[in-house]
Formats: sequence, C-alpha cells, structure tokens
Amino acid sequence: MDVTKKTILSKLEQRLPQCKGSIQMIDVPNIFYGDETEPKPGASATAPIADRYDLPDGQISSVLPNPTNSLNVGQNAVLVPHPQNNAFAKYLGFIFNSLGVKLKFEDTSDYAHLGDGNLHCITHAVPICRP
Repeated sequence: MDVTKKTILSKLEQRLPQCKGSIQMIDVPNIFYGDETEPKPGASATAPIADRYDLPDGQISSVLPNPTNSLNVGQNAVLVPHPQNNAFAKYLGFIFNSLGVKLKFEDTSDYAHLGDGNLHCITHAVPICRP
C-alpha cells in the first residue's frame, strides 16, 4: 500500500503541479480478497505473517464497500460508502471529524459495490486540487 500511495501521489503531482505539497492521503480501513499470497523468498518461518508473504500481482477486490471510493462533495465534506461494519464506520467518523471534514454515509452495497466499484466509479468524478 505504501508503494501504491507514493505512485499515486507522484502521478497526481505530475498531472497537477499546482497541488504539489498540498495533497493529503488519509489511511482508511479495508479488507481485500484475491489470489493466494505468495511466500517471500528467504523469509523466516518465525517472522510475522506480513513479513513472510507477498500479496499476489493481479486483481484484488474489497470485501466491504470501502472509503477509498469516497467522493468529495464540497468544501470539507465527503460522501462515503457505508462500510457495512459499525466498527469501521465509527473509526471513519473519528478520522474525518478530527480533520474537520463533514462525513455522510451512503449505503452503496447493492448498486455499486457488488459491481466491483463504488461512488467515484459510478459518478466518474475526478477530484481537482484547488490550493
């Protein structure tokens, strides 16, 4: 995920140089599934699981509707797919509120998540940095 975030940040800053230094990424909970994990060559059998296995290359999917697919709907306001997990929802409320961002949940399970997408996918919205 760290490599992916760096890649996304780099591409956004290349595409929108006016945003350089002002893009903030928010870590949010998510659970994925996909192909089986692959053992890391030479990894110790006693190392933590995350250090023993790599995620597979290829397609992975989100188990629950995920906040990565949120949609900015105005100054400090965001529409978030309800994660269908109350612990995740409570945590998201805490994170967004602590950043001064108003949060509204939308239940997207039936019409977006089951189609392997979500809010930003079905709206084709492209966030634009306005520093």
